[in-house]
Amino acid sequence: AQDRTKLALISIDRTGKHDRYHTFHDLCRASDRFANVLQNIGVKKGDRVLVILQSIPEWYIALIAMFKLGVIPMPGTVLLTAKDIEYRINRAEASMVLTDLDHADSVEKVKPTCPSLKHMMLVDGKRAGWFNYDEEMAETSPHLDKEKIEKTKSTDPMLIYFTSGTTGHPKMVL
Repeated sequence: AQDRTKLALISIDRTGKHDRYHTFHDLCRASDRFANVLQNIGVKKGDRVLVILQSIPEWYIALIAMFKLGVIPMPGTVLLTAKDIEYRINRAEASMVLTDLDHADSVEKVKPTCPSLKHMMLVDGKRAGWFNYDEEMAETSPHLDKEKIEKTKSTDPMLIYFTSGTTGHPKMVL
């Protein structure tokens, strides 16, 4: 039997005063729920998602959920500019961006030139045309029906990173 109380992650809020303890069971349930959110909005195996977040629990939950579905996360530094975001979305043909209010303006600015971008989600607020992480999570089942998930193979892509681009455009590393 698995120990449902085994600690996986400790998160601390921006004030540095409030901490939260996340067990492996917590991350499992939350990532199952987020996998359902992704399926509900139409994100599927092989789709690419640009993730621009600090190291917050939602980052871990989102990536674990994407791995479960065969969705390919593209973690990006919070220092990305609108030009960087546009390049990464178009180069990888990303269908979704998961970010926060700090980066929403940059995504909005480049959206018209990113034909593959279909879904945008915020983890920390509301904005017209964007999904809200907390609302979607609250309205979605925590039970992930594994029978409805397309099986992944060892040869399937799992993750995309972009190099720093110090000598030209960043290189996409699959």
